[in-house]
Amino acid sequence: MRDTQFLERLAQVLKAGKNAACQRAIARLLASIEKSYEDGEYESPSQAEFAFRRLVDEESPCQK
Repeated sequence: MRDTQFLERLAQVLKAGKNAACQRAIARLLASIEKSYEDGEYESPSQAEFAFRRLVDEESPCQK
């Protein structure tokens, strides 16, 4: 099993100062990205982190 703690730490950083809807979206996306990373869909932690940040940026509750 691949270590996903870096994604959990990133999620906490991304949630900081965000509204509740965005925080829920981040939690939902975290679960999805963690599973994808564990399943080997991303070759490196940096790829998973980039994908996670991109998905969060695309979430309407999280857009500025």
